[in-house]
Amino acid sequence: MKEKILIINEEIVKGIPSGVISLTNILAKELIKNFNVKIVVNNQHWLNNNNTSYKASKKNFHRLKLKNFEEINYLLKKKKYSLIPRILFFIMSFFINLACFYEIFFLIKKEKPNLILNQIGGWPLGNLNYLVIICSYFLRIKNISIIHNYPRCKNLFDTKSFVVSYLCDRIFTVSRNCKKILLEKTYLKNIDFIHNSCEDFSKKKKINFKKEKKFILGFVGHIHKRKGLEILLSSIRNTSKNIKLYLVGGGQKTYINKILIIGKKLNIDLEYLGLFRKKINFYCNFDTLILPSTNMESFGLVLIEAMSAGIPVICSDTGGMKEIVKDNYNGLVFKNKDHNNLRKKIFYLMRNKNLQKKFIKNGKKIFIKKFTSEIMVNKYLRQIQKLLT
Repeated sequence: MKEKILIINEEIVKGIPSGVISLTNILAKELIKNFNVKIVVNNQHWLNNNNTSYKASKKNFHRLKLKNFEEINYLLKKKKYSLIPRILFFIMSFFINLACFYEIFFLIKKEKPNLILNQIGGWPLGNLNYLVIICSYFLRIKNISIIHNYPRCKNLFDTKSFVVSYLCDRIFTVSRNCKKILLEKTYLKNIDFIHNSCEDFSKKKKINFKKEKKFILGFVGHIHKRKGLEILLSSIRNTSKNIKLYLVGGGQKTYINKILIIGKKLNIDLEYLGLFRKKINFYCNFDTLILPSTNMESFGLVLIEAMSAGIPVICSDTGGMKEIVKDNYNGLVFKNKDHNNLRKKIFYLMRNKNLQKKFIKNGKKIFIKKFTSEIMVNKYLRQIQKLLT
């Protein structure tokens, strides 16, 4: 009989697929070959059993029945309830958390997993992730926590750090830089890192946009201020005759509209394509992918996706992206928030065909050497096997 692994996913905001889900799908797709795998998500999670890439079914997918404290609080903020319902809600928060604890506790007890993989979006971790760690400790079930993003700020009263450090069997994050920041800004101990990975996009079905004679720039990701899109727009102002920019991703409509208005004012040929939920090769339409993030970029998954598809990349010199892109070897790196420096890099690449070929070749080489799904999965498998033996 196969040993059982529970993978825990928690996301409050709906409709924005993340690196957490990409990693979950890659791991689940491989783990299911040797283990009985089940994904557990919070009540409001956008994921369902029809859109997981490892062919999930009702048998190995579970959505919690109760909304946790953070989910209810998010809904209250969204619907702008008055002060009295908010006060009542916070008074009842203890009982809400207690009810969620019992649901999670008895779910884990019923499932009897041999191991729990706790996927944590960022720090501080969410209610579901936290309660799962506590429950797994009381039920004496081995657990691995994977933290995908940076802590928001240093918190002197971060008691969760002590609890998680003591109760988790192993703690991983997705880059050397994220490990460094977590150790500096939290009280977490004994963190290690395993780089993220992706499937080879050169082997995926291609989708072709309309043909353009211009130099095509692509941005892929969450359309958010921290992604540096305003820096990117400033860098390509007044270039509509020879450059076109495609934006791919989800985000708040108000901010997306703001970006489109700025693009029009700056005389940029800009087109927003929305969010592609399926893993298809749209990178083949770009002459280069640009990730101009200003902060909170713990890894930069789209960089390795583009490299796997044979597309040159440009990124800022912040976060975990520096562990993926070596300047002038497999891509270009510009000074964070410096739109003039980014402009120079874009035109340098645009005018140099040999450089583009060099980045394509070296990007693919780096991807195969460090960032394939098999490499990442094997590293996690070794850790899982150590805990299970």
